[in-house]
Amino acid sequence: MTVGGSAPATTARTSSGPDGPGTRTPFVFRLRCPNCRQGACISDADYVCDRCDFRVVVHDGIPSLAAPNELYENQCTNTLELPLIDRPCGPLKYLVYLDFLCNERHRRNRFFRHVVNRLPRRESVLDIGCGGGMKIWTRLGAVVGLSNSLTGLRQASLTYSGCVHADLHQGIPFPDESFDYIVACDVVGHFEESVRDLLLAEIHRCLKPGGRFIGVIETIGKLYDVNPELGSAYIDAGIKRAGHIGLEQSTRALQRLAEHDLVCDRLELLGPYPGSVEGFFTQYFEELPARTRLLGLAKLVARVVRHNRIAARLTDSVFGVINSAALWYLGVEWAEGIMVSCQRSTSDRTSQRVQCE
Repeated sequence: MTVGGSAPATTARTSSGPDGPGTRTPFVFRLRCPNCRQGACISDADYVCDRCDFRVVVHDGIPSLAAPNELYENQCTNTLELPLIDRPCGPLKYLVYLDFLCNERHRRNRFFRHVVNRLPRRESVLDIGCGGGMKIWTRLGAVVGLSNSLTGLRQASLTYSGCVHADLHQGIPFPDESFDYIVACDVVGHFEESVRDLLLAEIHRCLKPGGRFIGVIETIGKLYDVNPELGSAYIDAGIKRAGHIGLEQSTRALQRLAEHDLVCDRLELLGPYPGSVEGFFTQYFEELPARTRLLGLAKLVARVVRHNRIAARLTDSVFGVINSAALWYLGVEWAEGIMVSCQRSTSDRTSQRVQCE
């Protein structure tokens, strides 16, 4: 499928709602027609192509350009919210803020909050692989969610201004220079290495000049070169099962961004610890080779934290401090993921239109 087009993608009916930034904004957007590839299917015209009269199938108000995908249909379908660290008063607020600064499960939240608080509100945002959506992105503008999970999109549609059911392997179904911001969290690692460049080229194409890409990219670190048996077992049990394919090192992921004129001006690293001790000691952990588990200590920790929320919080905070120190000392080659904020270059050199098969 040829990816291209030049028509403007979005027209906002209003700016921010009466409740201010972070509210659901009425929004009109254009889909590239999947039939003639030239026309646009407009969201307030029942998604009928303005050139060939092709009508897009609509499920529960969500235009569908893809077949159902069983692997992703019920993954990450809840709407995510940042913890309310600004609400508590008195001594409690210091404990809440300390937890937010140290707790490993908030590492991504800290990054999102920092980036969003420093960016201006614009007209349009695209959340790729949105799942059930994330409310913080509505502070940046009217958000369109794009995913191959109808279950997640139904939930996201309660927060976002629009949702589209599509398969990213067929390209991003919007015309060129459509969005001020594009967000993709835990998406790139679900594509074969040969397809990642196509996805990044599509992201570049759909960003307005000077627009910004905010992403969390799954990678693999040197830890698994040190212990290949552990690395292979963890990848099979905990990574591939979730749909991740052939992860690459963070240095290569950053190089790919640069190759597509996405200039990274903020980078933070994710470590091997997955964000919460409750998530770490799951059935995947039990499948790892016995001699790699640090049997006695690991099983003791697992028994305690699985049934004690306070112990889990404390453990996550300890791991958070250790993880931060380790990443600072070891560097990007050891990272198990990167969080980036990149600006689309305004130079004349742009990503070429690509052929997606």
